[in-house]
Amino acid sequence: MCVLGLASLLLPAYGSSNPWRVLAVGFFLAGGTTLFESVVGFLFGVPRHSTKNQRTSSYTPNTNLERISDWLTKVLIGASLVQASEVIASFKSLAWHVGPEFGKPPGGPTIAGALIIHYLLVGFFQGFLLAYLWLPRGFARTFRAQQTRAGTPREAQPNSALHETEPSLRSCPASER
Repeated sequence: MCVLGLASLLLPAYGSSNPWRVLAVGFFLAGGTTLFESVVGFLFGVPRHSTKNQRTSSYTPNTNLERISDWLTKVLIGASLVQASEVIASFKSLAWHVGPEFGKPPGGPTIAGALIIHYLLVGFFQGFLLAYLWLPRGFARTFRAQQTRAGTPREAQPNSALHETEPSLRSCPASER
């Protein structure tokens, strides 16, 4: 998807008197919107810590990231709903401001708007999937390491996280882990 969006810059760059400038503005616009929306997607993708079927121990995972994520998500949604007309006006303003780099109106602002929408979606899903797919495994590894340091045998760890996150260790005897 990223390559498709960047490839769409080739046509306006080809027809421009300064193609490097068109490509540079497009790359910065794509990078900025992707980075911004990746943070938002990350906030939406932070997993919740489940306490079901877990043995009690002295170690309790820190849930501050979950709380901050929930709070910021609520604030972003609330502010977006209340200020929707201003968000749309800012979006149009950005497209019209950057648009002349891609060509004369209405084509240039349309290309800029399409790039912004494309990379906002790419960034959101990138951040969401990073948090949704990577964080649970990272949390499980940290939990296992903490339990190992505390002296809890790996077989007694909750939900057999070792087998879920590291399939290469399934065939290892317990004594070799």
